[in-house]
Amino acid sequence: MNIGLREATLNFELKNNIGAEGKNSDVFIAHDKQFDADIVIKRIPKSDFNSPNDYYKEAKCLYTSKHQNIVTVNYSCEDDDHIYIAMPHYGKGSLESLTKTRFLTVREILKYSIDFLSGLNHIHTKGLIHFDIKPTNILISDSNEALVTDFGLAKFTNIHRVAEQDKFYSLHTAPECLVTNQFTIQVDIYHAGLTLYRICNGSNIFKSQLAGITSKAELDILITSGRFPDRNFFLPHIPQKLRNVIRKALSVNPADRYNNLIELLNELSKIQENLDWQLTAIPNGSKWVLDEDNKTYDISLINDDGSFNIETYKTVKSSGNRTRVNGDFRTNLTIQKATTELKKILKSY
Repeated sequence: MNIGLREATLNFELKNNIGAEGKNSDVFIAHDKQFDADIVIKRIPKSDFNSPNDYYKEAKCLYTSKHQNIVTVNYSCEDDDHIYIAMPHYGKGSLESLTKTRFLTVREILKYSIDFLSGLNHIHTKGLIHFDIKPTNILISDSNEALVTDFGLAKFTNIHRVAEQDKFYSLHTAPECLVTNQFTIQVDIYHAGLTLYRICNGSNIFKSQLAGITSKAELDILITSGRFPDRNFFLPHIPQKLRNVIRKALSVNPADRYNNLIELLNELSKIQENLDWQLTAIPNGSKWVLDEDNKTYDISLINDDGSFNIETYKTVKSSGNRTRVNGDFRTNLTIQKATTELKKILKSY
């Protein structure tokens, strides 16, 4: 029986615009009157599309790429001027918003990375390249799972596993994107490396490296020469194995990166060092805290008028007794020497 075409009305009220880094659309928290619940609405101008056939491309990509580490789509609809994609609202926000509030432990970095890379690998098996992996496009679910979102730039590959793309977030431009428009999953692997770099070092370090850069041409030179971001800069508690993974993913030559995300995931799963040091800022320096069952360790790096001191203490939880660990005190160090010594001390616990 042919029941014919039916038009339905969806009612939602757009509330605050939560924006997005490098955005090409508007993203709102909205109140869905049918669900009587808050959802997220992505609003995209129809003028952004080359053809009406493309209106629901992103929604279709989300729908056909179902995976526990990919954001689901509730529905998609349109009005005269816009396409709307409705998705669940995750109150914990994105990896970007999380790293603006505090530094992540290595255990958290590995957990969230394995989550979102599993979702990204799934879309690669579907013949898709995401083209826009970055911390704002990794959401954290209510059950603390990292989820890939925003398929607005995603493209299906051809029989040669190649896709064309001409839109990129400038700070996440892979070197090959400056010389060709034919791409493989190596672009996503590079973007994954950038995302790992950013969540390892915090939200401010990446963009602070842009200080003094006055033009896109200058930035492009730094990207193609492998000098942005600075592969030599990592916070002291980031293990050498994790640094090596990130540097390989960020290789300027795509052939020097991982062949696929399974290789990258396997390397991440081997990392077992410095998992639980929590970094916080203190006056004139930084402090790392390791919370164990019956004791805690805290190690401070203190700037004393241009020279640096390292102070290490142990606190026994049952008594509250805090004692100095004499063997792990250092004074009058340069920042380079202090960083080297701090890495050794952190690794020894």
